[in-house]
Amino acid sequence: MMKLSTRRPLASLFSLLFLLHVAAPVEAQFGVKSATGPKPLAVFTLPDWGTSVAFSSDGRRAAIGTYGKVLIVDVETRTVAREIAVKSGYVRGLAWLNDHVTLVTGCYQAVEFWNVADGANIRSLKVKGYTNDLKVSPDGQILAAAMETGDVRLWNTGDGSERPALSGVREPLLAVAFSADGKLIAAAGGDETRLSRPGVARVWNVSDGTEARALDVVPEKCATDISFSPDGGTLYVADMNDRVTLFDLSTGIARGYFGKHGRPVNSVVPMKDGARVISGAGGRFQDGNLVKVWTAADGKELATLEHHTGKVSRIALSPDESTLLTVSMDKTAALWSVADVLKADAQSPAPVEPRSEAARGRNPWKLSLGPQFAADLKFPEEEGAFKKVGIIGLDTSHSVAFSKEFNSVILPNPKDPTAPKTPTFAPQAKELQGFRVTAAYPKGSNDIEGSVSRVPGYTKDVLAQNVKIVNSIEELLKDVDYVLLESNDGRPHLEQILPVLKARKPVFVDKPIAGSLADAIAIYELARHYQTPVFSSSSLRFTAGAQLTRAGKFGGIMGADAFSPCSLEPTHPDLYWYGIHGVEILFTAMGTGCQTVSRTSTEEFDLAVGTWTGGRVGTFRGIRGAKTAYGLSIFSKTTSRSVDLNNPEGKPVDPKVRPKSLYFPLLAEIARFFKTGTPPVTEAETLEIYAFMSAADESKKQGGKPVAIADVMAKARAEAAEIVKAKLK
Repeated sequence: MMKLSTRRPLASLFSLLFLLHVAAPVEAQFGVKSATGPKPLAVFTLPDWGTSVAFSSDGRRAAIGTYGKVLIVDVETRTVAREIAVKSGYVRGLAWLNDHVTLVTGCYQAVEFWNVADGANIRSLKVKGYTNDLKVSPDGQILAAAMETGDVRLWNTGDGSERPALSGVREPLLAVAFSADGKLIAAAGGDETRLSRPGVARVWNVSDGTEARALDVVPEKCATDISFSPDGGTLYVADMNDRVTLFDLSTGIARGYFGKHGRPVNSVVPMKDGARVISGAGGRFQDGNLVKVWTAADGKELATLEHHTGKVSRIALSPDESTLLTVSMDKTAALWSVADVLKADAQSPAPVEPRSEAARGRNPWKLSLGPQFAADLKFPEEEGAFKKVGIIGLDTSHSVAFSKEFNSVILPNPKDPTAPKTPTFAPQAKELQGFRVTAAYPKGSNDIEGSVSRVPGYTKDVLAQNVKIVNSIEELLKDVDYVLLESNDGRPHLEQILPVLKARKPVFVDKPIAGSLADAIAIYELARHYQTPVFSSSSLRFTAGAQLTRAGKFGGIMGADAFSPCSLEPTHPDLYWYGIHGVEILFTAMGTGCQTVSRTSTEEFDLAVGTWTGGRVGTFRGIRGAKTAYGLSIFSKTTSRSVDLNNPEGKPVDPKVRPKSLYFPLLAEIARFFKTGTPPVTEAETLEIYAFMSAADESKKQGGKPVAIADVMAKARAEAAEIVKAKLK
């Protein structure tokens, strides 16, 4: 059954001459795996998510992109011949020049040319944001880049000189392609984090940059990839609405779509005969990370590959079409024999289709969630009996955990016969009563892959808690009383919080409060200007052990040692990203008054030593090289001891009583803050925590020399004053 949108651009689909779409197989809808298919020729393990792949034009080499590096594979021997390190995030774009030796990589703020024979960097082009895809024109003269900024940037490959860009798209572009004759260029994109917004697909003339053909169908969701058929007559557009749409380029009219993946389609590659197409999918749910080969004429499936356990990011076909390369978020890439793939599937049984018409026509995402998908359930309280809380940023698991704590929706569970048959509500904890999360704006980080890629899945989880998804912060503010700013990327927090402050909605800002100390100071200054309460903290502050220490249970603290995991994120000061948890524990024990910080840093550890007034000393140990939890040791005039953060007094634990989540004490404080407008952590202490971490960074730069907190604060306050001045214009 063809599922039609009510939006006007899709009306022409009624007149399709043939139908490619059939409902996703039942195993895709319900997450049941079918029989395994052919095996890959080779599997390559990656240090992080796989994000891009490309074959050289002679087919002898292939490149695989991941975080911080590219693997160069010898296709004949199926071995990694070289690794090339890049310093700017995930390698999202890869393209080979026609000399078979020069590889171009697209990363964060850089497009770089490399000689794969010796790994030397030939040229580096600076760009804004991420380069999401790269292609070289058939004659090898032009390099095209799909940019996060919404532009297609163009360069001459010979000398790196720039050509006029193709602009006018207001959404991030995720893919770019040249037609086989080199006369047309197409790009596709959209905002992966705003699921209610349509995607974009454009086609331009290479010669003058004018639009070559308007397409009659707007992708209903973000368009993830785009390709031309070998004869240039068909354009293939993959999207997050689980389909590949085929456009007749002579008219711009959609001829139909392939919809058998049942998951977002992330990559599409037509074969040279023009009759067969390969597409890769995955995301939104754990299963369905499949590669399919199908016919362009009628959508008949010819092969299905099930190897990957994570989203299939990109696929590439060797020039002679003998070899297929797939790469995935499961941190692997796989090399396949195309002949084996087609031969193996010819002997496979046909996939099982849903039995009922109702199952065929329903969106598989909605199918398992029930009425709460669009916030249709009524909360147990009468409207007006509770205050509405809104979330900004669904790129962190905190957004899901907090929604579950406040809303307490119980979903049907087919595996549990005692579970309710329809969504219902569990009793709400008394500390949280009077508040419900009612709306969320998904957009968080713009460029941290580990954040951006999680938004679709977390959006689904938040929807399941009876939360409405909105398209802007402004729309959110119209319908809520309080705000949880949850984006785990601290850099956009200043821009995100500004409309909240202007609307005078009390706001909790999750860690880190900002991407710099200057931004953190500016947030508090602007909050003071707009008279809006602000509160920020790690949940570790409110553990029982940390709070008893702060309350003086163990005497006056002379010194403390805190430790925590401390993974790094290149876009943030080192300790802001995860070390903040341990630093927050340290300050909960020691209080304010830190004067200097010195830091020792290795690949696996960080040790930041702070001197407090009165000669007190506190240390933070950040751990990367081993598995660790969170901990605190304290030294007072009466005792020296390790503090159990969760059960500091060693009380017996009743196994029949389900313990509260780690986040619950924080949420209880947030609810109290919403009621009173009084933050449980002062501005001065929060800013000193971030000054401590910033001083630790400065000490690292100076080889471990002590850095004065006062100096760091003075510099940041001067920068913040300029920021505030600009924001208040």
